[in-house]
Amino acid sequence: MNSPAADYYTAERYRALVEKTKNRMLRRYMRAEARFLAKAGGKGKVFIDLGAGYGRLEKLLSRNAKQVIAIDINEDELSELRNRAARLGNVLVIKGDVTKLSAALKEIPDDAIFLIAQNTLGTIKGGHMKVLRELKKVSKGQHGIILSLFRQPALEEQGIGMYTSLKTMVGKPDFSKTDFKKGVFVTKNGYKSKWWTDKEIKQIKAYFGGCVVSEVIDPAFWIVYLLPEN
Repeated sequence: MNSPAADYYTAERYRALVEKTKNRMLRRYMRAEARFLAKAGGKGKVFIDLGAGYGRLEKLLSRNAKQVIAIDINEDELSELRNRAARLGNVLVIKGDVTKLSAALKEIPDDAIFLIAQNTLGTIKGGHMKVLRELKKVSKGQHGIILSLFRQPALEEQGIGMYTSLKTMVGKPDFSKTDFKKGVFVTKNGYKSKWWTDKEIKQIKAYFGGCVVSEVIDPAFWIVYLLPEN
């Protein structure tokens, strides 16, 4: 987490409020993301999980890949991430800033798939373009990119209900700063999340070029597997 709400964003709260959520949209999203990642992987692949947090996805990823490289910068979450990695065996944890990816990763396997899950791209401090530029810089050959994002049209109708169920973690909505048209959600704790317009999604595709291997387009979220242009 990259906001003043970080103190509230713990592995314990995340498991209780997100992994065990009763919010229908969030449950649907996590199921779709898990199915997508299982199909995208393979025993010859390496997932590079950017902003891995405390390791919510690492067990799933480790079952569907030769190796997982999990990157995060939050020391509190890294502690739990390292504990989980130790139990899995094929997960390497790196403390690093995903906005400086080329510095964090000294060597990148040829069969790597970069992953930014559960709208992590929308919460990056300093803006998402820093991460996308780094991804474009380091992705070569057959490297894949998987992006999983919330969609702006669903923010007001479905997103507010989701965030209300998470208020003890992210804080109460600040409607004076939230901008539904631009897809920007802000809480009184300072938590900020970007939900992506259709125009922005098209721009992200165009930025990487190449081809779309597979994608899921739901009214509330978008998940895509890209092979960028060399």
